[in-house]
Amino acid sequence: DDIGIDLAETGAVLSHEKLIEKRQRNGQCLTCGQKCFKKKALYFNKNIISDAVLDRLEPITLDGKVLEGRCLICKPQTQEELNERVAQLAARMAAKLALESADRETRPPSTLSS
Repeated sequence: DDIGIDLAETGAVLSHEKLIEKRQRNGQCLTCGQKCFKKKALYFNKNIISDAVLDRLEPITLDGKVLEGRCLICKPQTQEELNERVAQLAARMAAKLALESADRETRPPSTLSS
């Protein structure tokens, strides 16, 4: 099994199930423990829910380690996925350039005052 050993606050070794639960709660890769998500606390109005705080996990990206919450150490991208991502980025860039070009064309020429 690829799951590492982790310790509870008491120093006892966590069981496989408890280790998985802890990593999931903390936004870590279930296999290696790499941080893949960050916690974002949501606070509610005290009138609606009494002092309730809920944690929501947001995917993170770390160059070469994590891509949008996916641990690249344990689950590397296939060549097909890499090609698809490059195509998506190229399409986004082309759309951005087209918007910038259209914006320049619709702007009135600037006038210089002396």
